[in-house]
Amino acid sequence: MSSDGIDLSKYRMPAAVDFEKSFGLPDDEAERKEMIEKLKASIDLVKAREAHDAPRLHCLPVDTHRGVLSRKPGAQKDSQAKRQWWLLPWEAVGLGVDVLMYGAYDAPRPDGTTGYGANNWQGIPTVDYLDAAVRHINSWRAGEWQDPVSKKAHLAHAWCCITFALAQTMRTDGCT
Repeated sequence: MSSDGIDLSKYRMPAAVDFEKSFGLPDDEAERKEMIEKLKASIDLVKAREAHDAPRLHCLPVDTHRGVLSRKPGAQKDSQAKRQWWLLPWEAVGLGVDVLMYGAYDAPRPDGTTGYGANNWQGIPTVDYLDAAVRHINSWRAGEWQDPVSKKAHLAHAWCCITFALAQTMRTDGCT
């Protein structure tokens, strides 16, 4: 009896319980060793997979990541021949997106309005983007971090220009 008057005897195990049998361990010593080796191999496999996946985990912001952080033993998915988007430095890509948004919505136009629209880049000759990319890179090399008009990073502007040129040449040259 407990101090509360509850009979605890039904919750206690008898002293003579065979713990190996209660956990399903084999009686034979050789079988036990084999089972232990299999468990160790499983643990090593999990550790190896976690080490392999470690770069993926480190590039994701911990506070915003949701979901499963490592592979369940035996779980499989063929990702080797697929694009590994996690390799992109998303903070830098975000600076490029800031430039895209500036051009689409806020860039001053000669007629006094602002913004050129989301897909205006598709109508501009590729050589114009290559020239602009070189100008932005040269400004950066000269020590100027950001464009004086947009207040966005020169290298982000160059990234956008090169991305536009690549997209245009993929369409016209048929390369993918």
